[in-house]
Amino acid sequence: MASPQCCANPPTLNPAGGEGKVVDSFGGIKSYVAGAAESKAAVILVSDVFGFEAPNLRKIADKVASSGYFVVVPDFLHGDPLVLESTEKPFPVWIKEHGPDKAFEEAKPVIAALKEKGASTVGAVGYCWGAKVVAELAKAHEIQAAVMCHPSFVTVDDIKEVKCPIAILGAEIDRMSPPEVVKQFEQVLSSKSGRRSAHATHSVDLHAHVRILLVTRPPPRSEPCTPVRTGLQLIQRLACVARFSRQQLPRPRLLLRNNLHGALVTLSRFSLGLSTDGPELEVAAALHDTLVPEGNGMASPQCCANPPALNPAGGEGKVVDSFGGIKAYISGADDSKAAVILASDVYGFEAPNLRKIADKVASSGYFVVVPDFIHGDPFVPANTERPIQVWIKEHGPDKGFEEAKPVIAALKEKGVSSIGAAGYCWGAKVVVELAKAHEIQAAVMCHPSFVTVDDIKEVKCPIAILAAEVDHMSPVELIKQFEQVLSSMPEVDHLVKIFPGVEHGWTVRYKSDDANAVKRLGSPGRHD
Repeated sequence: MASPQCCANPPTLNPAGGEGKVVDSFGGIKSYVAGAAESKAAVILVSDVFGFEAPNLRKIADKVASSGYFVVVPDFLHGDPLVLESTEKPFPVWIKEHGPDKAFEEAKPVIAALKEKGASTVGAVGYCWGAKVVAELAKAHEIQAAVMCHPSFVTVDDIKEVKCPIAILGAEIDRMSPPEVVKQFEQVLSSKSGRRSAHATHSVDLHAHVRILLVTRPPPRSEPCTPVRTGLQLIQRLACVARFSRQQLPRPRLLLRNNLHGALVTLSRFSLGLSTDGPELEVAAALHDTLVPEGNGMASPQCCANPPALNPAGGEGKVVDSFGGIKAYISGADDSKAAVILASDVYGFEAPNLRKIADKVASSGYFVVVPDFIHGDPFVPANTERPIQVWIKEHGPDKGFEEAKPVIAALKEKGVSSIGAAGYCWGAKVVVELAKAHEIQAAVMCHPSFVTVDDIKEVKCPIAILAAEVDHMSPVELIKQFEQVLSSMPEVDHLVKIFPGVEHGWTVRYKSDDANAVKRLGSPGRHD
C-alpha cells in the first residue's frame, strides 16, 4: 500500500467538524455519530489512513444521516492517523500498528451495539484502507450490504468470500486497485451470481444480475457528490432487500472512470430500488451521455501502443509453413535438446524485435519456435471497424494454448527433452496456461495481459514474471499478488521482477531509436 496515491492530498483534520457529535464510546470505541438514534437502518463508515476527523468523511456521514440512517464513524486509528511529515513513523511503520485486521475485530462490537439499540439492518462503507475492513465484514456475515471505495489490500480471494450485496467504486487511475484488478473482482462476483453481466447506456433496468457503470464525464448542471453516494443507494433499500434470501440478493458494482484515486465525481441523478414482485434490482439512471458500455479487459491504450513495422522476411532464422501444424519462425540449432517457444503479443510473429529475441536466444544454443498463433491476422490499430474488442474475440489466448500443444509434440518428436516458453502481453496468457497444464518445463511472462491470480495458483513449473512499473494491464499491485501466491508455493521456483520506469510492452515494442528505452532493456534478449 505504499503507492503515493494512497496518501495523496491529506485532509486538514477537524475534531469538531460535522453536524453530528463525537461520543467517547460506541461499542467500546470513540466515534463520530450522526442521524436519528432510533433508526432501524444503520451505516458504518470506515475511514482511510487519515482517520475519522477528515471533514469530507464527516460530510458524507451527515449526508447519509439526512436520508434517515443512523451513521457511525468509528475511530479505528485511535487518534493516530498517518502523518506524512513524520520521519519517525513513515507509512511502513504506521501500517504495522494499524492493520485493517485489527479494525475488523473492533467493528464487531460496534455492530453489536447497533443491534442492541434496535438497528435491524447494517451496511458498511470503506475508503482505501477502510475498504479492507468492510471486505472482511462482508465475508463474515456481519453486515447486510457493503460499499468499497477505491479499495486497498483487497484481493480476489476476499471477493470470492463475500456474503452480502456489494458495490465496488473504483477509479480508472489507481495503482492500489487498478481497473484490471477491479475487473477481476467483477468477474468473480459475476460467477457467484450465476448470471451474465449486461451492458447498456443511459436508463437501464437490471434484473438481479451484476453491473458495472462507467462514468466518463460529468453531465451539465450536475450535482457534486462523492462516489459513495452512488453506492449508498444500495443501502437505502436494505429494508426491502431483507425479505429476500441471501442467495437471491443482487450484487451491483460500479467502476468510476477518469477519476483519480479518492477523487470526487459528479452525477446528475442515480437511484436504486427494488420491485415489489421479486428480487429485481431496478437501476434508473439519468446520466445523459455519461454511461458507456463496459469495454474489453484488454482495451488499455498501453496494450496496443507503439505498434511495430512488421517484416515477414526479418530475422536470421527462417519461416516454415508448418511446425506442429502451424506457420512459424524458427531459429537455432535443429538438433538441440532444449527448445524455447515464444508467444507473441497482438502484433504477431513478424514483429522485428520479437525475432531479434528469438535469434538472441537461439545463439545461446536453443532451438526457438515462434508460432503464428494469430494466423496472419495481427491487430491493426488503424482499423476502426475492427477495434481490439472485436479482434480479441477471434484471437483468444485460449486458442493459442490449444495450438501450442501440437507444437510441443513436434518438438518432442524431433528429440527435444526440455521445453520452455516465453509470452509477451497476449502471449503471456498462452504461456501461463501451458505452465498450468504440465506442458512445459519453464515459463517466462513479460508484461502479461489476461493473467489472473487464480492462474498463478495453478502454475506447475518454474516461472519468471518480468513486469513493468507503469502497466495498466498488469499493474504493480497485481504483480505483487502474483508474487505472494508464488511465495506460498515452495514447490514452484519463481522470479518476479518489476522493471522501473518502463511501460507495458517494453520488451518487444520499445523504440529502437530511443536511447533510454534501449538502455532500460539492456538488450533484446535480456530475459534471463
